[in-house]
Order: sequence, then C-alpha cells, then structure tokens
Amino acid sequence: MYFEDFFNNLSNKKKKVLENNYLEIGHLCDLNNILIENFTHDFEEKNNIPYGTIEFLLLNYGMVGITKDDDNNYVVGFANLMSTSHYNYQKGDNVSITMFMSTDVYQRKLGIDCELIFNNSTRTPATDIYTFSELFKDLDISLKVLIKKSRLINTPLARNEYERQQIQEMLNDIEIGNWKAIQSRLDKVEEITENRKPLEILELTQAEATNYLQYLALCKNSLKEFFFTKYGHSLRNTSKVAQQSKDEVNDLDITSQILIDNMYKNRVQGWERVNKLFNTDFSCDFGELLKLERQKLNETIEDDKTNADTDVEKEVDTEVETEVEKGDE
Repeated sequence: MYFEDFFNNLSNKKKKVLENNYLEIGHLCDLNNILIENFTHDFEEKNNIPYGTIEFLLLNYGMVGITKDDDNNYVVGFANLMSTSHYNYQKGDNVSITMFMSTDVYQRKLGIDCELIFNNSTRTPATDIYTFSELFKDLDISLKVLIKKSRLINTPLARNEYERQQIQEMLNDIEIGNWKAIQSRLDKVEEITENRKPLEILELTQAEATNYLQYLALCKNSLKEFFFTKYGHSLRNTSKVAQQSKDEVNDLDITSQILIDNMYKNRVQGWERVNKLFNTDFSCDFGELLKLERQKLNETIEDDKTNADTDVEKEVDTEVETEVEKGDE
C-alpha cells in the first residue's frame, strides 16, 4: 500500500515513466525497503500504524506531520509547510497534512496542534533513491542485452531446405545438451564431382561481449557499495581492502555513519517536539542491523586505540632501554 499511495501522488509524467518501467519500480521498492530498516519508531506500534510508514514518508518527502483527528486519534502523513522559509519556520505557521493512504487533509498550526519530523538537516527527501534506481535499471538492461549477445555462435549458412532443417535440429539439440551429427545427402565423391563447396559460416560470436559483462557487474557492485556505505552499511570490496591500510578502512566505516547520525538526530529532535506538544513519550531507535554495524565499528575503534597505546608503550620502553644501555657504556 505504501508504494500505491506514493505512486498516486506523483506527477503524471513520473507516473508514465514508472508504469512503462517495471525494472525501475522494482529497484525503487527494494531501496526503500532497505533504508526503512535503518530506523524504528515505537509510535507506529503504539498507534496501530503500519510498520515503516514514517520512514517511507521521511525518505520520500523529507518531512512527516503528526497531529490528531476529531476523535483524538493520532494522524501521520506527508506535510506541506506553509512558511515564508523552508528553514526558519515559526510556531503558528500553517501546515497541511495529507493522511497517509488516504485523501484526508488536515489544516493545522505548527507547534499548536501538530508537529513535524524531518529526514535530515536540509529537510529534504533521499532523492538518490530515484537516481540509483534508474542506474540499476540501466545496468540491468545492458546486462540483459550482453547476456543475450553471449549466446550468439558462428552459424552455418544453409543452401537448401534440407540443410536448414539439419542445422536447426542440431542447434535445438545443443540447446538441451545433446550433441548430434549432421548427415549430408552426398558422399565425398559426389561433393567433388558436383563441385559442392563446404558450408559458409556466418560469424556472429562476439568475444568482447562477455568481457563487458564483468565490467558491468563490477560497476553495479561499486554503485551498491557506494549507496549502502552512504546510508550506514559499509560494504567493502575485498580487492580494495587488500590495498588499504587498517586506518583507511576504519575511516571508510566512520564516514558511513556521518549521514546516518544526521538523520538520527533529526528524528530524535522531531519526536522530542511531538512529545512536548502532546505530552507523550514516543521515540526513535536504530534498526537491528544498523545497531550491529555501529557496535562493530565502535569495537574496532576501541581495539585500535588499545593497540595504538600498546605500541606507544613498547616504543617508550625500547627508548628507555636504549638510553640505559648507552649510560652503562
């Protein structure tokens, strides 16, 4: 239902593009589902709201509005802030909240009967979800074309219907794993006396096509690595790690947490405003996988600090021993 509701709110131009491109839709859904797992909100469970609703809205619209309806039930939806500035909003500014998976619209006053939670400090959606969905789609199409090209083989040109049938039967047998010999109607003497030339071969094999496959696959893996690293999950390419020092690898891991920290802080601050307005105790937390990722990173950093301190102590001891030896001489 998330994507259906989201899809209905797209421009007609974007709708047409997605309708004609199931590959891009598939990647768009996958990337949304993956990023939704980065954070959890207990507001959803406490108010019987479908899991992932808040994250989906934050990722795709940049902000989410929280208010109450006439029956005092909480309402969550994508918000349109009617302020003179996208950043310097004031208490009492008009906010239009469209309820998620509904056409209901609520006109509210910011800080009086509604609050906003932002995706990040720039209050913008994760637009690169669309960029990477399109890139992955283009790579899928290219891979599909090259895979089909890799099937091409040098094909004999038939000179008559009998030879065509024989060649076709051979190709069909090869496709299912059976090898079959082709029997000519003429023996060797007849071929010579009738001046029959050997079958011509149409050369269709493109060896470079199979080489391009690995480059496209590497490109796709590199894009995935970049995307997931940006959103908190450091996917390290083994060949690259072999050429990097431990400090460089750790720097990459730390870099992967910069944007996630910013997103987390904005979610926490958002719920603090909601709690203050409605006298509640809603909260946000990291998803389980992201928790493990951050725990491993912290343990690695601590281990490196311990090892570094040990190395320094060893160097100091060595220098002291050297000075003592010089004094004895």
